[in-house]
Amino acid sequence: MYTRLTRSRLLSALSHINHEKDQTIKFLATLSTCTVFCVTVIWLRDVNCPLYDLTLPLLIKFVDPEKCHKLSIYMAKRKLFPIDTWPNPPSLGTSIGPLRLSNPLGIAAGFDKDAEAPLEILKLGYGFIEVGTVVLNPQPGNIKPRLWRIPSHLSLVNSYGFNSKGIDVMVKNLKSARARQSNDNLVKSSLIGVSIGRNKESTTFVKDLSICVSKVAAYADYIAINVSSPNTKNLRDSQSNQALRELITTAQRILNELNPDSFCNTYRRKPLLCVKISPDLTDDQIQDIAKVALECKLDALIVCNTTVSRPRILVEEKLPGEYTANELPGGLSGLLLRDISTKLVHKVYKYTGGRVPIIASGGIFSGHDVLTKIEAGASACQIFTGMIYQGPKTANKIKKDLCQILSARGYTSISDAVGRAHREG
Repeated sequence: MYTRLTRSRLLSALSHINHEKDQTIKFLATLSTCTVFCVTVIWLRDVNCPLYDLTLPLLIKFVDPEKCHKLSIYMAKRKLFPIDTWPNPPSLGTSIGPLRLSNPLGIAAGFDKDAEAPLEILKLGYGFIEVGTVVLNPQPGNIKPRLWRIPSHLSLVNSYGFNSKGIDVMVKNLKSARARQSNDNLVKSSLIGVSIGRNKESTTFVKDLSICVSKVAAYADYIAINVSSPNTKNLRDSQSNQALRELITTAQRILNELNPDSFCNTYRRKPLLCVKISPDLTDDQIQDIAKVALECKLDALIVCNTTVSRPRILVEEKLPGEYTANELPGGLSGLLLRDISTKLVHKVYKYTGGRVPIIASGGIFSGHDVLTKIEAGASACQIFTGMIYQGPKTANKIKKDLCQILSARGYTSISDAVGRAHREG
């Protein structure tokens, strides 16, 4: 009897010990899983996470470029983008007219076409973003395929054709973004510009522009009139003297008539007005645009859009599908646009006497590229293709690179370098 009781107690004790052991193992397994999950999430939230360097080449090689673009916006909308927490040093500060930027890097129009996730994209380390190009009425854009990579030359050709959900959707999205921005220290001082274009079938660009400006002005730090996309028929005709002058003065009139208390943009002030120009202009056309910009007191010029020209190096470049790289319809961007863009920045700065701020765009991949544009006359720079090929770390990498170059060249700030190439002869 005693032996049975002892054995029963012993078995009960062993069972209790085993239960506690199982519970401990489960607890440790759960704790380990949670720890690994948290560490992975933190790791993936860093723009310099090595996983992005591993997956990006695979995406570029195997996934359709427009699908990659849509995936990026999808992830950004769901706050799955990594974050750049590197503090911008004072030396990287710059200005576009009265608007102060924490760093000179921005995202060019065309990436976030409907302002679906501007704040999340800014958190990649950019000082500003230009959403759009938006048009008055929704339109699907050109037929697919309409985006091609040329990875051997770190370039893209796009023929999107202003695919847009329309100005009303844009305004709704911007209103939501502005409501969140004021409570987010990472992007509180970042700028959001809006690029406005023309519907494919519209013959009333001036009227359409006035409606778009009046609707979006309250939420934009600057408005860019896109008269230079090669993917909308006859749009580039709007760069002619009289047509451009009418667009600018119409937009200025609308902005001047708005209630100053209605602005809920970053600096609670009337947005600046800019014009984005083509890289395919003659010298006479460039001088004409510079003259209009000065006479109309334009706030800034964005230099430049994509080019329809094709360098000879692309003649034999074979791509999947029906085209060679030289035959692709649309505008060329990336490394092959870099020198064209820099030369145009230099000319625009020269012809305006440095009196119209320039936002440079075209072929920016490094801190050296940024400084070259700034020394040619730019106050800030926009990136698109560079981010496509370099991924989330692009802004972080370029900013660190730029800091070192500024110091090595003896510059204490970006403003010291603006237009330096002209002063050195």
